[in-house]
Amino acid sequence: MATLKEHVLNEAGERQDRLTIGQLVTLIERHDPEEGPGVTRERIREYAEALAERDAPVNPDKVDGAIDDRLAEDESLSGPVSWTGSTTLFDVGEGRVS
Repeated sequence: MATLKEHVLNEAGERQDRLTIGQLVTLIERHDPEEGPGVTRERIREYAEALAERDAPVNPDKVDGAIDDRLAEDESLSGPVSWTGSTTLFDVGEGRVS
């Protein structure tokens, strides 16, 4: 496991039960970017596990389901997907979401 950014853990931990999977992905993208677009599911799980170890109300076993529930199904701008919604995540390829 690569080193996790303390800033991401602290900010996510401060949100407690208000933290959404979308917010966690955004925090990781902004403060611990990986090479390429988006964040890997594995990296998101690593952060979720670290947060759970700090007694944050995060269940690492539910990360994949939470991501799947929020994935946009339509890749076109004309589809029914809300591209501005804070709960929508996008598959950007190679197992990464944004």
